[in-house]
Amino acid sequence: MIERFKYFWLWLIWRCIVLFDICKPIIIKILLLLSAITWELPQTIGSLILALIFLGRSRVKFENSYWLVMVNDKRFTGISLGRFVFISDWIFTETVKKHEYGHTWQSLILGWLYLIIVGIPSIIRSQKGFCKSEIEYYSHFPENWADKLGGVVR
Repeated sequence: MIERFKYFWLWLIWRCIVLFDICKPIIIKILLLLSAITWELPQTIGSLILALIFLGRSRVKFENSYWLVMVNDKRFTGISLGRFVFISDWIFTETVKKHEYGHTWQSLILGWLYLIIVGIPSIIRSQKGFCKSEIEYYSHFPENWADKLGGVVR
């Protein structure tokens, strides 16, 4: 009887491992959704507002774990808010996409603090021209961290 019990638990553990491996993509998507509506709520609300602003002037596609919104507006460059990456058509490159993807990881790590630690300083630095060149802009925090998380080599 004890021998059967032992094999049952081994079988059950093996089944759970197999089931988890099969369901892993679904589990990850569920966790990212829960994160978007709790841990990343301010960014999610901001991204929904931006999506409404750019409605009719953008194309949307799902990539990996985030929504890529291609915006047709020359006055706009790019911004990442939670699981949403907004990039203007005229500035789009793979490097820009990877960099903005790095910001989605920052959002996932920092949660509610993302806008304070990353968003506001990033917007101020890009708008006020604190950096003399693009190289200088991407060499400082939080842009260099986004590059690292997104796999960008400059």
